[in-house]
Order: sequence, then structure tokens, then C-alpha cells
Amino acid sequence: MIRLNRRLSIHTSYIAAKKAIRRLLREGGMDKHDITCLVVGLGNYGKERTRHSAGRLVVDSLAASLDLEWERRREILGHVAELTTDDKRLLLLKPRLYMNENGKSVAKAVKHFGVLPDDVFLVHDDLELPLGKCDIKMGGSARGHNGVRSTMTHLQSDKMGRLRFGIGRPILKQHVTSYVLSEFDDTELSLVQATVQTSVELLIMKFAHFIPQLKDSIHDDEHRREQK
Repeated sequence: MIRLNRRLSIHTSYIAAKKAIRRLLREGGMDKHDITCLVVGLGNYGKERTRHSAGRLVVDSLAASLDLEWERRREILGHVAELTTDDKRLLLLKPRLYMNENGKSVAKAVKHFGVLPDDVFLVHDDLELPLGKCDIKMGGSARGHNGVRSTMTHLQSDKMGRLRFGIGRPILKQHVTSYVLSEFDDTELSLVQATVQTSVELLIMKFAHFIPQLKDSIHDDEHRREQK
């Protein structure tokens, strides 16, 4: 019964938010391009090189691929980079918070920019995938990830899409905390860099229908690598 009530509450909150944004659009309270996609790099602010902040690495690389600059936005507790066309907007967000509080920043960004939960896309590390693997998952449970759980709690939704960046799992369960908070080994860096690049390409392909010129950035990156 508790689980059923929680699902009903999440669904009700989602429908209410959707109706509110549509009402603002009808009343002229939001610009057309304020219906945006928000890509969030989950992680621990100030600990960018740790395994747990792999999502931030990916979003940083995505911003660089698109020649976007980060701007600190105090009102949403994070850094934002923005790509805007005539009627579309893609926002990148890096919360300036620890992982278990990332959802506060995401919720503030959602409210500030008028984003629906199913237009939020989380990029985060994943213990269940081996290092070198990444994939896209749509919705579902947090599976023990504190950043995803924080976001679900603050948005009262589990509709967010996700890119999971594999970091592997330590042999002993009691070592998980120290493992995710450790930096990648030097022997892993080349594989990490390759997986970051693959993740960026997956994100660009994911959102190419939203802003078609994103495809050009893939070709530009390929050209730059060929010249090296």
C-alpha cells in the first residue's frame, strides 16, 4: 500500500507540473524555447576526478565538444552551459553540491527553466557496468545511486532518462564507498577517456532529433582526432 501511494503521489505531481507548464505557455508566461532538455552531470562538486563524478566528466566533455562555456548560476546552485536555436534549448547542468544533494540543484533548475521531469536526462556513474561500458536507460529506480535518488526525491518523479557510465565494482562490498570516492588509476585513464568520448557521442545522437546540428559536432570531433 505504501509503495502504491508513493507511485500515485509521483504520478500526480508529474501531471500537475505538466499542466502548469502548458498553462504558462498558453498564457504567454514562457517563451517557446523554454521547453528545454536538461542534461545533468551528477557527482561530487570539487572532486571531479573521482569515479563517483564520472557524470561530470562526460558533461564537461560534451560542453567542450559543443564549444559551450559554463556559467555559475547561484540561484540554482550549479554551473550551466546552454545551446539555443530559434525555438529549442539544450541546457547542461553541474550541481555545486555533494552527490546526495544533487537533486536540490536539479529541482531549482527545473523550476527556473520550466523543464518537465521527462525532459531531464541524468549522466552518472554505475557500479553494475564494467569500466569501458556505457548505456542509456529510460526511467526506473535509483538502484542505490544517491544522486539519482536525490533527484527522484526532489522532482517526485522517476521519468528521467539516464546515461550510465560504468566504473565496475570492487570485490568486497564493504569497499564500495572508498572505491567510488577514489580517483581512476593511471592504467585506467585511456579507457576512461575513450568511454567519455563514447558517452558524449551517445548523448549527441540522443538529442540530435531535438537540435539537428548537434550531429555536426560528432563529425568535427572525428576530424580533429584524424588530424592528431
